[in-house]
Amino acid sequence: MGQQRDAGGRSAARRLFRRGIRPARRELISAPVQVEGGDGYNCYWPMPFHQRGLITVTNEGQKNVRSFYYHIDYTLEENLPEKTGYFCAQYRNEFPENMGNDYLILDAEGEGHYVGTVMSVRSRSPFWFGEGDAKFYVDGEEKPTIWGTGTEDYFLMAWGLSERQFPYFGCTYMSADFEDLGVEYCLYRWHIADPVRFTQSLRFEIEHTGWITADETESGEIEFDFYMKDIEVKDIYLGSFQLAEGKHLLRFGCVGKNPLSSGNYLGLDSIRLRERWNKKRPALWKL
Repeated sequence: MGQQRDAGGRSAARRLFRRGIRPARRELISAPVQVEGGDGYNCYWPMPFHQRGLITVTNEGQKNVRSFYYHIDYTLEENLPEKTGYFCAQYRNEFPENMGNDYLILDAEGEGHYVGTVMSVRSRSPFWFGEGDAKFYVDGEEKPTIWGTGTEDYFLMAWGLSERQFPYFGCTYMSADFEDLGVEYCLYRWHIADPVRFTQSLRFEIEHTGWITADETESGEIEFDFYMKDIEVKDIYLGSFQLAEGKHLLRFGCVGKNPLSSGNYLGLDSIRLRERWNKKRPALWKL
């Protein structure tokens, strides 16, 4: 999606429509994005342009697409305010994320306001993952103006997560109980009623901490696989919006043998098993 300077953004379509880690189509009922029965994809984010608007779709799959249907509604005005914000969407991932640092969701320069997040996460350790605080650093500040109290709190839930959908937030997928190894979530939060405004820059990060035994990390920091899409409305003329490139961004991992069951497990390099899974000592499961 781009405007006259091709700055609108690049995002995997499944993330734009809140589809998470798993490829299965799932229904979504929210204010700006709706997916009917997992089949009809509808997006109502405003995408203004001054001179030219461009939307392209690239098939990066291994199969040909025999048919592709779409319908776009737009209006043409004589002029728009000079600083009308452009719609920007960006996709990022880390699997696993870098230990010792908060996970970076957005780092943008310019003027605008942040309007939404879609986050898919897979925990590489057993037990509850969501104690990471969300942090918004506005206009270059060293200490974040907005500093949350936990992952589920940022996504407007409390005392854990459950599969529920609301106009501005929800959890559309939860693979298993939060104590299970490798549990997966897909979450969304729209900042429509409460946009995060900035005039110079915005940096948005989230911690990756959770309930964990001291034999792993004293700080409670645990390994996740993060898949993130952020959305902002900003004035392109006042700054920059760095886009991640390459098909490798869409890779999820390899299939390995699960030593705890007879089935396979989707994963990458290794998954640390909590002590209760191994009576004698913590084990490292390599795929």
